[in-house]
Amino acid sequence: MSKSSKRATATGADRKGSKVSGARESKQSKVLDMLRASKGTTIAAIVKATDWQQHSVRGFFAGVVRKKLGLKLESAKTGDQRVYRIVGTALGNPIGTASAKSEGAVARKATKKAPSTRKKSASRRKA
Repeated sequence: MSKSSKRATATGADRKGSKVSGARESKQSKVLDMLRASKGTTIAAIVKATDWQQHSVRGFFAGVVRKKLGLKLESAKTGDQRVYRIVGTALGNPIGTASAKSEGAVARKATKKAPSTRKKSASRRKA
């Protein structure tokens, strides 16, 4: 059996198993749960729970937590480690609700620039 067919079989078995036993918790939802805890969490704890690298965790904070979901992320230095947690609400809605996520997307769309209406010069036009 080739490597690719072994991979396909294992992947297919994993998918079937998850349907029967219920949905598996994603790494993203696991991290969000850790950040929602009142004590918060450290980057080291997230790295251990997800097998992500430190820079990937920081990218997740900036790209997903702050920008995509519109959540407020607070960090505080306790001893020699920095603790992160989600505080408050996103756009006036409870933390992480579908409504908050969709309103965040609407707010981002509203801030995008409109396409340019400037005419191209004659030298740039295609014949």
